[in-house]
Amino acid sequence: QRVVELEGKAFFDVAPDKFRPFIVKANDVDIRVLGTGFLVDETLDESTSVSVDHGKVAVIAENVESEVILIKGEKATKSADAAIIRKESIDDQNFLSWSTGVLKFKNAELSEVASTLKDVYGWELDFKNKKLKKCQLTATFNKRKPQDIVEIIAATFEMQFEQNKNNVTFSGNACD
Repeated sequence: QRVVELEGKAFFDVAPDKFRPFIVKANDVDIRVLGTGFLVDETLDESTSVSVDHGKVAVIAENVESEVILIKGEKATKSADAAIIRKESIDDQNFLSWSTGVLKFKNAELSEVASTLKDVYGWELDFKNKKLKKCQLTATFNKRKPQDIVEIIAATFEMQFEQNKNNVTFSGNACD
């Protein structure tokens, strides 16, 4: 067996090998690889999530009777105190952005954009006028620096911003 114990967040791209199975252990969850590319994130409040980019994985948890099989575009989450594994479709098209450097937004509220920039780059975006969070952005950023993204957002919505290292505060009028 090939076994990896994980604390944090990691992307795996693993070729199948029926003679040497690959298993990722995170919290009380085991992920058995069936030939795939997938993200494991156990940084969220003692929960573990598994998101499949391509291929297939099996998710097995302590104190849960059945395993969950995931394929491309699916995600499973197991909370530390839950007796079930929740399976759903991946709704975040940027779940691998921290790895790929590509961020895509389609009619995304700036609050969502801010959350993604925090996850990918560690940048904090704040809005003096809270209505600015509702402005919707459609854009693709391909390996752009976070500073460039901030400047593009400000120009797009005719906002001003103040910056202190990786903390940015936008001000301006709300979007119509």
